[in-house]
Amino acid sequence: MTMDEADRIIAELSLVFPAKKLTVEEVFRWEENLEPYQYERARETVKMLERSSRFFPTWAEFYSTIQPLSLRFNAANQAKELEAARSADDEPCSVEENLAQIAKIRAMMAKRFSG
Repeated sequence: MTMDEADRIIAELSLVFPAKKLTVEEVFRWEENLEPYQYERARETVKMLERSSRFFPTWAEFYSTIQPLSLRFNAANQAKELEAARSADDEPCSVEENLAQIAKIRAMMAKRFSG
């Protein structure tokens, strides 16, 4: 997440929980903590906390909400990428083609390590 996006998340939290007045140090800490996360996951987290919390969240509360969202999103993306890679591959090689490829690799390794 960029600093501008982190600042938007902090501003949104301040809008949702107006009683909390953040110090400059707190803003810097929140920016630093938000940096590794995606902006969209942080927005979802703010919306979830808005529905479930009465007070400005601590970082631990925010973290315990955003972490599962991030993990779920990352796992879903990895599954999509894996499926795309599988469908992009040609038909599987036959046993004979695999054996021929292994023989080529063995010959290359023997040549490399013998001299």
